[in-house]
Amino acid sequence: MDDEREIEHLVRVLLDAWNTRDAEGFAGMFVLAAEYVTGQGQCICGRDSIAELVRHASAGSPVSLVEGPSIECDGAAGTVQFGWAISEQGVLARRGRIGCTLVRQEAGWLIKALHNKEGAISRPSPTPR
Repeated sequence: MDDEREIEHLVRVLLDAWNTRDAEGFAGMFVLAAEYVTGQGQCICGRDSIAELVRHASAGSPVSLVEGPSIECDGAAGTVQFGWAISEQGVLARRGRIGCTLVRQEAGWLIKALHNKEGAISRPSPTPR
């Protein structure tokens, strides 16, 4: 499998692990000293702490890939960016963009840093009466 396909696969497995709240599977895609910045700006450091984040995440609607992934890689380093969204009862509830710095190791590509930037959802303004 070439680098881009491996990284695309990593993104899909990452989202699947989050959606099923598979803490070990999710955290296993990160290097030991990884950095994870949540959509609220909280910085979580280390694979074990990332696993704890997933263990304590409330169950909710699944996260869907809605844009990308956009991948750049050169040898043992790479980046990936993608857009995500959560819909509840058919209505867009949350969305954002994730950017990851990646490193290639013997086992394949792993995430060194993940930054989640959650965006505001614009709601229609009420019509004046």
